[in-house]
Amino acid sequence: MHIENTLIYYYETFMGSSRGSNASAPIIVSGSEDQILFDAGTGVGRRTREILVLMQKDGLDLARTTKICLTHSHPDHCRGVSFYRQIIATAGGKDNIPVYVHPIGVEFLKDPKLEQRKSEEELGPDRKAITKIPDSLVEIAFSFLCGRKRRYDNVHPLKDEQILELGGGHRVKVVYTPGHSRDHIAYLVDDHILISGDLISFKENDGMLGGLASLNNGLSDYGLEVQTLGKLGDYEITNLITSHYGLYSGKEKIREFFLQAKQQVEKMLENLEVALKEQQKPFRIKELVPRVIPFENYLSGPATRQSTVYCLLKHLVRQGKVKRELGPKGVTWSWAA
Repeated sequence: MHIENTLIYYYETFMGSSRGSNASAPIIVSGSEDQILFDAGTGVGRRTREILVLMQKDGLDLARTTKICLTHSHPDHCRGVSFYRQIIATAGGKDNIPVYVHPIGVEFLKDPKLEQRKSEEELGPDRKAITKIPDSLVEIAFSFLCGRKRRYDNVHPLKDEQILELGGGHRVKVVYTPGHSRDHIAYLVDDHILISGDLISFKENDGMLGGLASLNNGLSDYGLEVQTLGKLGDYEITNLITSHYGLYSGKEKIREFFLQAKQQVEKMLENLEVALKEQQKPFRIKELVPRVIPFENYLSGPATRQSTVYCLLKHLVRQGKVKRELGPKGVTWSWAA
């Protein structure tokens, strides 16, 4: 879909009832001198074939695409890189066009097993406290939805505030936005259109759509996410282009979404502190979820709720307010301050 009065083409991959569980939407920004693909979440499935047809109907010349820029290195944002490289080359473009990502993501894309090793090292036994679904099953799901894990070459790092010129006075600014992941980047087009990746999520509760912080995996970081949401609330953003939740317009509405997401996750941290203080006993994560997260609809499933609580617990452990203990029945957390 060509976004009216902009240089941007957006192709939503959401086709089901659980918005947020799909691969990221491919986004193309086209200028007079350059054309960039932002995120390449999948190269498989019927929707991918439909998107190629829509690109043709929009008159997009994929051969003009010179680079792929990723918001971060999660599978649902990068597994389509090989597919789009091939499509672009077949259309008459260059072979094996370069991929750009945050420096942390460069290493993950070059070594597809590195991210899992890092995750295992950091989470350790906490992984089973978040979810008992084995990594092998998670990988099967990602392979089905997004394509299989690959090793990529011709991958290069981006710097915060780096400018990508498109020609005709149009440009894209790189904005480092950690929180959902440590390698997360957003892209600011012409100083007012934000390609946001996964830095903010959306769900409808009590008949109203609201912004939510994207602390949905064990390596997400509460402190960085709050900092990112606060920073973006000060930007003059007129259009928000998300990876999984569609398009939003209106400067005040978008500012309110960022403020709302920040306040909601801060309130969850407060709820967690109250729950731990009141009972003064060891808790498992699953016991804390209903006390911390008040929403009926929240991100994409039970594991994301437990990941959010885990990220909040990590934050409090770092502050010395909560102690973590590993016992014969697993990991528990209790108030320490």
